[in-house]
This record gives sequence, C-alpha cells and structure tokens, in this order.
Amino acid sequence: MEVIMRESYHKDRGGRRIYLYVFVVSGALMGGIVAGMIMLLQFINGADASPVPRDLDKLYEELSKAEERRYDPKPNVVRVVMPSVVSITVEKRGGRGRRFSSGSGFIIRKDGYIITNNHVIEGHKAIFVTLHDKRSYPARVHGVDLKTDLAVIKISARGLEAARWGDSDAVVAGEAVIAIGNPFGFLSHTVTDGIVSQTGRNRTGVISPEKAGQFAYEDFIQTNAVINPGNSGGPMFDMRGM
Repeated sequence: MEVIMRESYHKDRGGRRIYLYVFVVSGALMGGIVAGMIMLLQFINGADASPVPRDLDKLYEELSKAEERRYDPKPNVVRVVMPSVVSITVEKRGGRGRRFSSGSGFIIRKDGYIITNNHVIEGHKAIFVTLHDKRSYPARVHGVDLKTDLAVIKISARGLEAARWGDSDAVVAGEAVIAIGNPFGFLSHTVTDGIVSQTGRNRTGVISPEKAGQFAYEDFIQTNAVINPGNSGGPMFDMRGM
C-alpha cells in the first residue's frame, strides 16, 4: 500500500504501470489461495470433489465430513482399554520421613489381580492402587519374578475390567500402538501413541550394566511411543485393544 501511494505522484503512465503490476500480483495471490483450498478439498474428499462453497459455513461442513471419513481407531481403543489401567503409589520402607514412588499397572482378572513391574513395588511398606474412576484401594503382593521384573498384586474389589491379552510373538515392526500410564506420578492415565520400532531387542543398552545381571529376559519390544518415569508397569496396546 505504501509503495502505491508514493508512486502515485509520478507520471500517470508510470503510476498506471505500477498499479497494474500490484493488481496482477494481488490477483494471482488470491487465485493461488482459492486454488489451494480447492486442491485441499479434492485431496481430502477424492478426485470427484465439488468446487469450494462460497459460504464459509458450507466450507466448514465439508471439512467436518471429510474428517469423519478419515477413521482413526485410537480414540475407540482408548475408551475400551482405559478402565483396565491403574495408577500405583508405593510408600517405601526405611529412611527419614515418608517416601513415595509411583508406577502403573493393568488389571488381568476381574477379581482384582494386577500386573506391574517388580521394581515399582520393590521395598514397599504399603501399596495403593487408583482406578480409572478415581477409586483407591490398598494392595498386597501376590507374587514376584525378579528375572523378568514382573509382580502380581491384588486389591479387594469386584466387577473390574480386565485387559485382553495379545500375542507378543505376532507383533511386527511398524505396527501402531498405544501406551497408557501414570508418568511422573501425577498424570494418571496419560495416553501416548507411536509404532513398534523393532522386536527382539536384547538388554544391551536398555538396562544399566549394574542391573543387567538381575534380568534374564532378552526379547524386548522397542517403541517410539513416549514413555516416562511412572509409566513402568503400564500396558501397551495394539489397534485391536490387546
């Protein structure tokens, strides 16, 4: 705008030329924007998409319909599996004052059996489990396996939703996955997603050398889903909710 106003004091011929140049550039820019919107809708809706509606409400309606046609199973998977995931708070023994740590777990039986990592509940004085609906229960240790870093704990509750077991041998690299856990001890039932980066990983570089001798398990599944402290013991699901 400033360029046009300054040049308007020049001779008419030059002024008209500059004005025409700016007008043509502006017209080309607007044409490019409109064409881009048309191409976007055609890309979303398919090759037979109709021209862009001039009415803005109709444009939003078209975009909403296009989004509905792009089915993403993740929200449905989360709704199905979320009730089977729990947050775990552990009061530790020893030391001055009360010390707490946190982790995650998942229900494996409707009568209150839960799986987590052994290192989550190791050295516990008391264990508390919080369900998806915010109900909280004390838990007791039912059994542990140090070599696989697994623990089974139990709460006195009925009518729980148990997770469905999948087949880890059937997992393939590139498969979409969802992880749910309790990162940092206060972000319960946080959902992250990603893919299976690779299968059959060994413990080299995964477990610190000073702890490597404690574990015998060698067949890890690698993922790029975000996993933070507090996610330990939590489940990872495929797009079938298993």
